[in-house]
Amino acid sequence: MTPSEWGQRGHQKQHRTDLRAVGLALMVTKDLLARYRALCDTYQSVTMVYDKGNNSPTNQAQIDADPLHFVGSLKANQAPDLLAVASDQFRPLTGADCGGVTAYRTEREILGEWRIMVVTYNEALYLGQWQGELLRLRKLNERLHTIQARLVDSPPGRRRAEARG
Repeated sequence: MTPSEWGQRGHQKQHRTDLRAVGLALMVTKDLLARYRALCDTYQSVTMVYDKGNNSPTNQAQIDADPLHFVGSLKANQAPDLLAVASDQFRPLTGADCGGVTAYRTEREILGEWRIMVVTYNEALYLGQWQGELLRLRKLNERLHTIQARLVDSPPGRRRAEARG
């Protein structure tokens, strides 16, 4: 709910109309590591960041075979028990930009390797998402009331057609 020149509400593939989105285009090649090696003398300090849409055993095996560091995200069904971790297991993060964010750290086997997992919780983000959902529900409720009013005011033979309209 903060002002933004870039973030706009719109159609997203996740159907998250409660959040503003910024479009980003990125060109990636299958030989990304080879190209990067050709451009840089050393790439051991590189950290790849990717989202859950790139998770696959094949992709992860390629990253694991190289000395790159990486940060990724998981789909909820890849570690459903992490969604049930009690809030008292989370610890506050320190740092100037971490106000109010808590985190839970654990290790587990994911995509064939033991990995460090960090689950974060941001109260401000949660409240903003909750507010967005309430706004969406309010709009849907207003729409239902409008349809209901049209149905009540319509002659009996036209009710079915107007309900579809």
